[in-house]
Amino acid sequence: MSDQQPLEPEVMAALAEGRKIEAIKILREKRGLGLKEAKELVEKYEDDIPSRSPNVGVTQIKNRNSLHILIFIAFLAYVAYHILE
Repeated sequence: MSDQQPLEPEVMAALAEGRKIEAIKILREKRGLGLKEAKELVEKYEDDIPSRSPNVGVTQIKNRNSLHILIFIAFLAYVAYHILE
């Protein structure tokens, strides 16, 4: 089957939930593809539409928030150290 077809809703739902392996399994089952072909289609979809990838943005926000918290704690420790001298 052609790789130009849109992915099945079940495949896209699995990807939206971060279940890439499950998405590949579903695609193989639905289209009768081999592992390599299904994996390539799923990865092409993820590359073409990164905003639909579940971890894009979320991980970046979590990392940024963690960094801000760490800097704030370091600042508080610095201030406390100089006040309590």
